[in-house]
Order: sequence, then structure tokens, then C-alpha cells
Amino acid sequence: QVDVEMAFCTAKDVQNVMERVVQEAWASCGLTLPPAPFRRVTFTEVMTRYGSDKPDTRFGMEIQNLTTALASTQARVLAKKPDDTDFTVQGICARGLGHLADKKVDPKIQDEAKRGGSGGAVVIAVDEAGRLVSPIVKFFSEIEKAALLSTCTTPSSMYLYCFI
Repeated sequence: QVDVEMAFCTAKDVQNVMERVVQEAWASCGLTLPPAPFRRVTFTEVMTRYGSDKPDTRFGMEIQNLTTALASTQARVLAKKPDDTDFTVQGICARGLGHLADKKVDPKIQDEAKRGGSGGAVVIAVDEAGRLVSPIVKFFSEIEKAALLSTCTTPSSMYLYCFI
């Protein structure tokens, strides 16, 4: 923890000072310095992309809005209700977990999704051959399948959690 006292400064002033402090601390530990300037993301952007104000960006698990891709789906659980203006379907791609295709959604994930205001979670895996694997896939059109596969930049062997 670093406490900084600064007067008559802007947010950019504080960011610049903290950037130098972090680089000095890393250098004193013999670590490779992160490139400057540090990436800056607004609170709204980070919450929209990661769902957390302290995301771990190493794994590329950004939230993807799938509402448009599934706008006319026959899968009722993922279909927008006519009177629900706030309805969205969002997904998180978890690469390398496609082998879990036959697994059901962990009850803890379902509970967490509901606690976060979601209606629940649906799991769609992409196997090594690049095919969607889930009981719900039978309700998707070819266009919807293609849209889901294009959601993640590396769809091979991924696990897609769809939060409704």
C-alpha cells in the first residue's frame, strides 16, 4: 500500500506519479518493467468488459454481449421477452475447457449468476473440431451458431457461459 499526499492535482497527475512509483518498485525488485504509459480503462468500460473493477486480464475472459446474435433464437431460455427492455444474454469464453462439453453448469455458477441478477447460466462448449456442444444447440439456426463461434477469437476448445 502506498499513501500519497498531493494537493491541487488532477486524476492524471496521480496516475502519472503512481506509474513512476510502480516502475521504481518493480525496478528495485529486478522485475521487467511494465510498459508506460499504463493502460487506462474507465470504470464503466472495465465493468462492462470484465464484470469487475479489478479484472485479471491475463486470460482474455471478457464478457461478450450475445443478445444480438441470439435475437431471434428458438431457444426460449435465451429468447428476449417482448416486455423486457433490459434483457441481455452475455457470455464469457473460457478457453481450453471444451473437453467439459458433457458437464452441466456447476450449481455454484448458477447460484452466483442468480445472485448477480441473472436468470441463470447455460453452458455451450466448443469441441476440438469447432462444433458447439450443448443440449440447447439444437434450437440454434446456422446463423446463430456461426455468430456464437465468432464471439471468441479462439473458439477451439472453449467453454461459453451464457448468462441470461
